[in-house]
Amino acid sequence: MSFFVESENGIRRSYELTATTQRYISDRARIEIVPTALFGDALYLDGCLQFARKDEYIYHEMLVHPAMSISCRKRICILGGGDGCALREVLKWPDVEHVTVIDWDARLVYLFQDEYALWNLQSFHDPRVDVEIADILNLADEKREYDVILVDLLDPNYADKESAGFWQELLEIVKKWTHSQTTIVFNAGGYLPWEVSTLQALTSDIRYEWEGSKGVELLSYHIFVPSFANEWCFFMIRPSGKTIDFSQMTRNNFRYFNESTWTQATLWTHEYKGRFVTHPVKLSDLVISL
Repeated sequence: MSFFVESENGIRRSYELTATTQRYISDRARIEIVPTALFGDALYLDGCLQFARKDEYIYHEMLVHPAMSISCRKRICILGGGDGCALREVLKWPDVEHVTVIDWDARLVYLFQDEYALWNLQSFHDPRVDVEIADILNLADEKREYDVILVDLLDPNYADKESAGFWQELLEIVKKWTHSQTTIVFNAGGYLPWEVSTLQALTSDIRYEWEGSKGVELLSYHIFVPSFANEWCFFMIRPSGKTIDFSQMTRNNFRYFNESTWTQATLWTHEYKGRFVTHPVKLSDLVISL
């Protein structure tokens, strides 16, 4: 019997394996496909879990469908998402006309276009999809406009100056690529009840970037993903007052996202209220002290 051991945030976890771990090296990361007994095959980048096959649909459906349910959804941009699973969810909406996936790791994208394409139902082969291999920060001067922007990048970590600086630059680029009805969702990462400093700092940077914007609001929501062993948070920037019309989803093949799970995802216990945004707030009115 063999095991895979990961260590993150002061916690070590050991996973029983059902087969041999597959390892690949790219210019950007060490890529590992880890066959765990409990969660099925799992994707690790540089030793950090990205998702596991048995429950990745929870994360990816909640990243994608709340935004897709609100906006016009003809032109979509996914930042990151080189595994194609967020793309798979986007393509469930028949009125999508074009999707741009921007990821900086060509080897990762190639693996999920080919050897692991079944994980994303061969979404990269859809003719509506364009893939750009690029560092998003190198695209700062480009003029673009999308209806929905999904930020599926590494989790923000404001304790790290490099990560904090990256997110500040990223927000500036994302803001440039919007129009008045664009909806944006950010993977805001995991959190603990006593540690929401990164969520607070990200809220502050969003407020700063959208300062003075009219008709735009910020909403946070959260889910529990078993393989992450943590509560996971998302930030949504959307047109003020826009809500989800669940009646339009009767034909979509969702495993997790529905009216009940959305209601639960937007409920916060009293210990979080006042520490960061836990309900829709107009960005032009938002004030937060860190």
